[in-house]
Amino acid sequence: MKLFALPLGALAALALASAAIAQTTPPPPSPAALEQARHLIQTMHAEKLADQLISAIETSVVSSMSKSLPPGKQQSVQAFEDAYLDEMRGMMPKLFDEMAVIYATDFTEAELADMDRFYAGPTGQSMLAKMPRISQQLIPFVMAQMPEVLGRAFDRSCEKTACTAEQRAAIAKALDAMKARTAGQPS
Repeated sequence: MKLFALPLGALAALALASAAIAQTTPPPPSPAALEQARHLIQTMHAEKLADQLISAIETSVVSSMSKSLPPGKQQSVQAFEDAYLDEMRGMMPKLFDEMAVIYATDFTEAELADMDRFYAGPTGQSMLAKMPRISQQLIPFVMAQMPEVLGRAFDRSCEKTACTAEQRAAIAKALDAMKARTAGQPS
């Protein structure tokens, strides 16, 4: 079982959950609501926040996972991770377009305008400016939880797919290496 399959598995799970939730198709948003939603996304500095999030994933989660692999596998996994992160960055414009449609569909024009005023105001701008730092402060907690979360997820997946002893040993070794690196971080 390859560790770099985790992001793909997470995306697949999100897609399945989304399909289950989206039982009916709402009517398309009005052009005015869509424009208001796009303006809100700009006001929220969504592109900057997404780039900061991807960079945080790159420096924390991805590098941590690749360090637990044998040297021969690190190069191929690193190539995948680089390509994956580039693809994530490339997907962002489409994500923001979709986000605008969802916001414009789920919120009224008045709600969108209220949110835009909030995020354009001093408290909203302060919140947006502080979110990257707050997120960075949460990373040690998340990383400290990862070995246990991944261990439980692998155990559950192995129960369903009958992992081999070799696969289980490789997973255990990678998780032990992760635990060693995250020891001492706040949990």
